[in-house]
Amino acid sequence: MHVVRDNQRQCLECGAGRFSTEGSISCIVCGENSIAVERSGQCQECSPGTSTDLLHIECYRNGFFWAGQFVLSFFLVVVFCLMPKCFGLPVYILNVSRESRDGHVVVTTNGPHFISKSLEKAMPIQVRFEGTGHPGLDKERMGLYSLRRGWTPFTSPRGQSFQVKVLGWDRLELQSLEGKQLLEDFQASQGTLRPAFPATMLRTGFFHIPFFVIQIILVMILILIYAFNWAGVVNELGVVLCGVGIAIVIAVLITVLQPQIYMITPLSRRLTLYRAKLAREHPKPQVCPRGPGRAITEGQLADFYAFFADFIQERNMYYTDANLVKPLTAQMQLSFAELAGPSQVQYFVSHYWGTPFKHFCESIELHAQSVATMRERTPMGAVNSGRSFASQGSLKSLSDEDLRKQAYWICSLSNNQWSVSEELGHNWDESSFYLTLRSGFCLGTAMVERLLYCC
Repeated sequence: MHVVRDNQRQCLECGAGRFSTEGSISCIVCGENSIAVERSGQCQECSPGTSTDLLHIECYRNGFFWAGQFVLSFFLVVVFCLMPKCFGLPVYILNVSRESRDGHVVVTTNGPHFISKSLEKAMPIQVRFEGTGHPGLDKERMGLYSLRRGWTPFTSPRGQSFQVKVLGWDRLELQSLEGKQLLEDFQASQGTLRPAFPATMLRTGFFHIPFFVIQIILVMILILIYAFNWAGVVNELGVVLCGVGIAIVIAVLITVLQPQIYMITPLSRRLTLYRAKLAREHPKPQVCPRGPGRAITEGQLADFYAFFADFIQERNMYYTDANLVKPLTAQMQLSFAELAGPSQVQYFVSHYWGTPFKHFCESIELHAQSVATMRERTPMGAVNSGRSFASQGSLKSLSDEDLRKQAYWICSLSNNQWSVSEELGHNWDESSFYLTLRSGFCLGTAMVERLLYCC
């Protein structure tokens, strides 16, 4: 607009940030949070989330705008990340164990499990396991899901299910379907658990806030934005859509990368290190005949236990075989002895798999020490010559290095766990056990028991 000056009889233009009404004799500065362009007859209010500059010429996005954009984008990321989990995506396991002798069975996940504690009593959630190596946890089922093939939102009715109670963001108590404490001692450090659909639709959450509540909050945010700032949304539509697009991209990246990150557990990293160690010590493992040629030395057994002692703890051979031996030998489908470097048998070991592996290794070490002072012996075939072992050889003291070289045939480590039926043969006299005992190389047998009773 123009300002009329009576004494000069001329109109002057008001500059930007000022306005005048019809017939006015002065330019008025726009009020707070309003602007005016040149030759303007009125001031325009800046939309919510924007402020004016000092000259009231233009509106710019202030902190409230970016805060609102951040909140909107954050909730969009959370919603898009949680949405696939509502269909029961697998959660990678860090550890399954009983906390004490009479304690609860606790599952520790590698990262957040995203199961909300809310509605726990009203809607208990069930889970199924896969790849733990424990027969009581893993059950064959007819569903399409496979760790190597991907996932499907459909859960098969076959297989044992468990109920879980949320203890923390990465800890769950494993219970029976009736919600009671389990009596079995489950032990595992691998595999996945999969929450059952459709309970996941209501029990999936973020920081114990259920997914549906987060959705409601997001809808309320959108309503508030459109109700109080529709003009601002229209004016800044490009920025808003850009923020939504970035949120979707971030959510997709998190969903895709999260399994790749969480599938790498402390145990898997340790297994990788041990494979590298074996590759350096025995670079070209290969299949060797079943029987006496697949023994391992006391030193190899001691090194194996020491390398995984913090995982094994008081666990038994069932755990050791499923979580350590089979993952180590899976790629080449060999026995542990073939992978680590086999030796000719000296002692055949019979043992109960339920014995803590730590005690088993200690027993083998003590046995090796017990033969530290011994008479040199010849193979069992020498018995046919009519001479006894006691009359052969001279007294010999073994060094620590000799102790580590004592070779033991141990079924779990000497048999190929990927070809158990082949190891057993078609008849008892074709089994690897029989072939080892009757090979003529075995100097003796050892039986590792938990308790000995004297009558």
